[in-house]
Amino acid sequence: MEREEAEPMPSRALDALDLRLLQCLQIDGRAPLTRIAEVLGVSDQTVACGGCAPRHGCGCSA
Repeated sequence: MEREEAEPMPSRALDALDLRLLQCLQIDGRAPLTRIAEVLGVSDQTVACGGCAPRHGCGCSA
């Protein structure tokens, strides 16, 4: 049985919010999303979507 190759995910540049989110996760990768959202000044949904909510009006299917 041959294995199908996965489609590559589209890439995009990291913005300031992405970098701040990564910094928070590097400090404490197990921090609750609500706490990270509070620190970053964004919604829980934005953090849960990896920062894509403002860009896509997310529900999240980035």
